[in-house]
Amino acid sequence: MTAANSTRSTSRILDAIQRDGRITKLVLADKVGLSPTPCWRRLRKLEKAGIVPGYHARIAKLPPCCRAVRNSSVSAVKRSQ
Repeated sequence: MTAANSTRSTSRILDAIQRDGRITKLVLADKVGLSPTPCWRRLRKLEKAGIVPGYHARIAKLPPCCRAVRNSSVSAVKRSQ
């Protein structure tokens, strides 16, 4: 694989995980055009280099009736840490 192909593959990996951080290894590899093992190795290198520092969930703005539940859940987690 040439450096240009490597860069394109890395860009496709980053794009795919930005769109869906819960994507499976197999689906990610298929989307970026790599076999699963090289794709996973490249993703691990990106994580270790700090380019992909982690994954998170996006939470929709909650209606007023649900905010108390969310706030009490967050408080319980903070107390247990």
